[in-house]
Amino acid sequence: MLINDEVKIAYELAVRNENKFTEDLFLENIQRFRNLLQSSTPYGVSDFDGFLKKLVSSKLFGIQLNSQGNQVGVLRDSYLVEKLKLLQDFEYLVFCTIETAGNKGIWTADIRKITGLLIHQVQRAVKNLCEVARLIKPLTDIHHKNRKLFILSTLEPSIDITGGSFYLNGEFNELLVEKLQEQIGLFLSKNIGATIDQILNYLKSSKLIQGELVEKDVYSVIKLLILENKVYTSVKNEQNIFIWCGNNYIKFSEEAFEVPCFSCNLIDSCNFGLVHKICPSKCKYMTAWLS
Repeated sequence: MLINDEVKIAYELAVRNENKFTEDLFLENIQRFRNLLQSSTPYGVSDFDGFLKKLVSSKLFGIQLNSQGNQVGVLRDSYLVEKLKLLQDFEYLVFCTIETAGNKGIWTADIRKITGLLIHQVQRAVKNLCEVARLIKPLTDIHHKNRKLFILSTLEPSIDITGGSFYLNGEFNELLVEKLQEQIGLFLSKNIGATIDQILNYLKSSKLIQGELVEKDVYSVIKLLILENKVYTSVKNEQNIFIWCGNNYIKFSEEAFEVPCFSCNLIDSCNFGLVHKICPSKCKYMTAWLS
């Protein structure tokens, strides 16, 4: 694989820019590219997309979309570059299309439209990239279950596609939600109130879910327990905490939790009787609460 001077310059610029070659970098250095003798035609300010294609053909760069939806050249690691050298041209074209799709994935019909390849070429490329090269993997879209999407094997798919923690192979995992409810109930029943972070850390340590477990998912399970009157919320140290009441009368649990003792750091040292330095009778917080 011969690397021309344009690609070498772009490579050096990308290394100094978090491995990314952006349109801004291209415009800032456009005169350097124009001055190269091997450039058959001078580059203009609108030639960034064409320049990216030249970088991609070197196999050193891939194309990704940034947060604004603009194309950016991204340096590939040496291991991936060596594997890409073994691909046929149509396989490489399919790989690049899947790579640019990012964590949203892409299905074969769209790959055909973008690449202009025949259906049997796309199918053959996908099969080889998935089963032999192990560079891509299939993905189920919960919104279109009859469509098989493909994504780079090194990427975690977007939860917009997979449905998040509570979906398995595109299907809602009701059993998992029930297990999470059970574990949250067990944790809260052993603790006098807990924050969402404490519950989240506990669930992560239980390893019930393979992959990422986010606060939003945990809160949705807690909301189910709140609707069932098994959990209620209160505020402690300016934080929302969740308290387990199980099958008890929730009003009683709420009022019981407001007793100062439950949030007192000295509860283990407190004893009944005036002979003790720390006791309910001498507690100003208990006196204020009772009054």
